[in-house]
Amino acid sequence: MKEKVPPLSYHGNMFLEPMNRFPMPMAIINLEPEPRFFDANEAMWQKFGYQTKEDFLTVPVRAHCQKPRQLQDLIQLAGEGPICGYEMIFKSRDGAAFWGAVTGAGCLGQSGEKCFLCSIDDITKQKESEELLRHGVEEAATHNRILNAVFDTFDLDQRLDRLLDEVMDLLHVEMAGIYLLEEGGLHLRSWRGLSCNFRAHARFFPKEKIPQWSRRQCLITERLDERQVFPDFAKDEGIQTLAIFPLRVPSGSK
Repeated sequence: MKEKVPPLSYHGNMFLEPMNRFPMPMAIINLEPEPRFFDANEAMWQKFGYQTKEDFLTVPVRAHCQKPRQLQDLIQLAGEGPICGYEMIFKSRDGAAFWGAVTGAGCLGQSGEKCFLCSIDDITKQKESEELLRHGVEEAATHNRILNAVFDTFDLDQRLDRLLDEVMDLLHVEMAGIYLLEEGGLHLRSWRGLSCNFRAHARFFPKEKIPQWSRRQCLITERLDERQVFPDFAKDEGIQTLAIFPLRVPSGSK
């Protein structure tokens, strides 16, 4: 259990003057009745995209937090003692998100109110690298599971079903299908989450009517009110993003 540490007492500009000389974003936050910035150095308000400190101080702390629950947890931890490297997602004035590691300790304001003296270290690049590494590990694990599933059965439908399940789990999607290019045309052989209405329109495409989007690897994004590539029956399902990955099975057929 974390041991509670008494807050530092506030004495005039004991915190403000040194804080303003630091290149790292630093601020003092009033925790009551709701978290608000009491003061901040130039590095802090510029980090959040403000031109003046006055504009920055008028905005509640929660407006700069992507996930309100993270702010609630931070406030709770601040009441228990010093914090070192608490990771949370912030958002700047223009809405751009960035990861920050918060380090700080509780202090008392001029009137005895609870405050929090803290700094924020931008760790966005570190989190992006961690995400790339995590995704790479997941992709490699998925690749191994697909190979095991493929060699575990000679039934084509079972292979396709297992391949589809693994890819959907990797990409975190709700609807997907696998088409086979056969002699007569493009045939939907395996699917997950596709409604009867969707399958009625897209179960089979004759050779002369195979959609252009199915011929190459691509990622298509289209709003529901746009009319460009997506057919109406796809819009009826609420589909706004379509990812295409042409594959070749070991037999050499497409």
